[in-house]
Amino acid sequence: MERMRTNSKRALFFLLSLLFLTGAPFLILYSQGYRIDWSRRSLSQTGGIYIKAVPGRTLVRVADRDPKQTDFLFGTILVDNLLADTSYEVTVSKEGYHSWNKTLGVQPRGVTEAKNVILIPTDLALTEVAGGVGQASFSPNGKYAILSGTDLLNLDTHERTPLSSSLAKVIWSREGTRLLLGNSVFTLEDSSCQAGCEVTGSLGQAAFSLDSLIALSGTTLRQINYETDSSLTLTKDAVAFAVSETGSVLWIDAKGDVWSSTPTRKISETTGPFSSLKLLLFGQDVFLLDREGFSLLKNEGASLILSGIGRTLLSPDGKKLVLERGSELWLYYLKDEEGQPARRAGETVFLTRFSEAVSDLSWVSAHYLVFSTGDHVTIMETDTRDRLNSVEIANFTSPEVFWSQSQKKLYLLSGSVLSSSIQLLP
Repeated sequence: MERMRTNSKRALFFLLSLLFLTGAPFLILYSQGYRIDWSRRSLSQTGGIYIKAVPGRTLVRVADRDPKQTDFLFGTILVDNLLADTSYEVTVSKEGYHSWNKTLGVQPRGVTEAKNVILIPTDLALTEVAGGVGQASFSPNGKYAILSGTDLLNLDTHERTPLSSSLAKVIWSREGTRLLLGNSVFTLEDSSCQAGCEVTGSLGQAAFSLDSLIALSGTTLRQINYETDSSLTLTKDAVAFAVSETGSVLWIDAKGDVWSSTPTRKISETTGPFSSLKLLLFGQDVFLLDREGFSLLKNEGASLILSGIGRTLLSPDGKKLVLERGSELWLYYLKDEEGQPARRAGETVFLTRFSEAVSDLSWVSAHYLVFSTGDHVTIMETDTRDRLNSVEIANFTSPEVFWSQSQKKLYLLSGSVLSSSIQLLP
């Protein structure tokens, strides 16, 4: 009897040892993120998908898993234990909003991120702001608008103030608190020039510097003190100019040489001569926009980036430009983008193409655009992984579109009626 107990104990010991020796490797592999991929009949490491979405408390479904809800404060969720080297259909949804869908791949022991998801409301609840509007020009800060070239509209209060009878083109300062209307400079948030400061002479092309007006008439470039109506001639041989954020002026002459005003010196020789072009400054980079296309100015000359570009627009984070080429949209990266998808400075990325020309292009955020094509108004993301999520938010006759960064609202002008949406972002 005692011998049978000893044999039983020995058998149990060997059985448990065998189970430990066979099970331990699986436990170790499991703790290191390995799972059995039954479709491939092999072991596979796992990864995760991280979502950050606006608004909060959205539902995130990955493939056929049960949906999870993002948190209220940060709008984030991590879905882990996903098989690596596998693509998953991800859906972000919330009642009253258009859904976001994208197929994302998972890398071994890595986390795939989609940190810039914005859900657009299905109902913009447009309300009329002003009627009898022929045209509108909005300030860069999204606080004001000039209606029909005559009235100043405060977008916060909807107060409408007559400024001038001129229908001339409106030019705004970079910060949006000064404007040039005809030959009159108006300031909106201090006492100087609130009733308008008249500038004599032909202005031609004009732009605001820190405390003055820069004007190019013919080939003569002037710096004008609009409060005293006095001016300083910078050069009589300029084809185009640009003003930096620090207030310095750059211009290009007919030979194609680029000069700076602080102090006056030649900073580059290009492959001129040029007869018609724009000089653009983004950070420390100088660009040329002419009939050949959009080019980066280097010490040895101009390097073509993309031909046929009609307009460029800097993103709110200052990292990239959206390039408008007829019915096409492209991105050009000024700085490295470390997030996903990662990009390098100088990289050009094709976004999409439409059957009609793109107009009224604006950035909604650093990762979303709003624009019109024909009678359609669309908000679209710039994440080129898989499909581009886009939402046609309105259909109006020949709409004009503007996005107010300060109010996070969309303004639409159609049929002489200016309307605004609800606030779309927090």
